[in-house]
Amino acid sequence: MRPLIALRTIIVWCIICFPFLLIAQEESRAGKINGVSIWSDSTSRTVEDFNFLEGSNASWVAFHPLGLVNDSEVGVEFDYTRTWECSSFDGLANNIRISKELGYMVFIKPHLLLKYTTSGAWVGDLKLSNNSSENAFRETYLNYIIELAKLCDSLEVEMLSLGTEMTKFVEDNPGYWQELIDSTTANYNGLITFSANFDAYQKYFYWDQMDIIGIDAYFTLNKSENADLNACREDWIPIAETIEQFSKACKKPVLFTEYGYMSADKCAYRPFEQQSANVNVVAQANAYRALFDTFWHEPWFGGGFSWIWGYDNTLPENYDNVGYSPQNKPAQNIISKYYKIYR
Repeated sequence: MRPLIALRTIIVWCIICFPFLLIAQEESRAGKINGVSIWSDSTSRTVEDFNFLEGSNASWVAFHPLGLVNDSEVGVEFDYTRTWECSSFDGLANNIRISKELGYMVFIKPHLLLKYTTSGAWVGDLKLSNNSSENAFRETYLNYIIELAKLCDSLEVEMLSLGTEMTKFVEDNPGYWQELIDSTTANYNGLITFSANFDAYQKYFYWDQMDIIGIDAYFTLNKSENADLNACREDWIPIAETIEQFSKACKKPVLFTEYGYMSADKCAYRPFEQQSANVNVVAQANAYRALFDTFWHEPWFGGGFSWIWGYDNTLPENYDNVGYSPQNKPAQNIISKYYKIYR
């Protein structure tokens, strides 16, 4: 391990993880990962393009390199050069360098796009048609993560996820993940996690080898039109208690590797799906506030990454939409407020 990276890893570990293991500690306002997930697009970016982060009080950014999956013996295609930041390693490296130049810590969270099926198909249902394609997927996905690990190590990226929401593949290939973990840690000295879907985080059996428990936190709350604040807080209580028990059992802090809400009616109910075509920025703000009020003060909770922020969502006219971006909406002020408190 190179001295600089070793020192950085130790510092990051102490800041992020140690406070959350102090069970007697009632509250911690230090060391939260206050992160934003940045939308992947096909444009080469410059320092000026990151001005949209000013005022967010974020301390971390997340990028999501894209692997493409065919139902064939090709397996996972990565470092996809027909696009820029979202797929190519050159574009990813460019954005990492800019982020670190601006003082942000960086989280790399690889996503998979299933090309062989209908648009928008969920990676958690990943199923390939035959043994040849399954073997090709295992081999190429391993290579994908190893190459990402090498890139992240060379740029001193603070944290890397080994995958995102691959629920069925995790269940069907338990032994595969040990090889993936060993290969990653052989090439990367930063923190590692896995980004489990909210309904499957207890099914991932390698948390003892992760630095932090990662959850894409699209838990279902109440179906009220405006995401009633008190009702959402009440709905979070049993969910938070279960997560806390799991965190303490694993002796690991929890990170919401994704969390967010659309600015639409009933956005707290099944937030991974659009519930209404009616724009409702109040509902989005309420849902965010209930989440912050539930988790951000907890000593076992490490923070999270708001989904999703874009370079081009900075104009006032982008206010009136049902999308996940909180930019130019009341939710942005909520995020900024809590990120400042727990910075």
